[in-house]
Amino acid sequence: MPPDDYNFEIAETKPHFLPEIKVTIKLFKCINPKIEKNIFKCADFWLSKGYLIQSSKQGGQKQADANNVALDYYLSGVKINPESFPCVYNVACSYYMEQKYLSAKKWFDLAAKIEP
Repeated sequence: MPPDDYNFEIAETKPHFLPEIKVTIKLFKCINPKIEKNIFKCADFWLSKGYLIQSSKQGGQKQADANNVALDYYLSGVKINPESFPCVYNVACSYYMEQKYLSAKKWFDLAAKIEP
């Protein structure tokens, strides 16, 4: 189970500006043969699912809906491996895209602790 720092979202206020960001997506494949038998226990599997949802907006989803689903996938990866830098970093990016800047900062800080 991840440390308590990973288990909560910080309350946000509405921002007065809407920043634009560009996200580049790189897909990962779980190649560990031990995990391949149970792919759902691989953080990279959940990372890739989050990438796919955010990049394709499957089923005509709105960006906010796709971001929420992707966030859930990234958090699933963090639950499996709290030291997964890509999952932690993408949780931060997802919160940033939702304009939840305090939560985003918390997750960016956690990512920086993993890979300074």
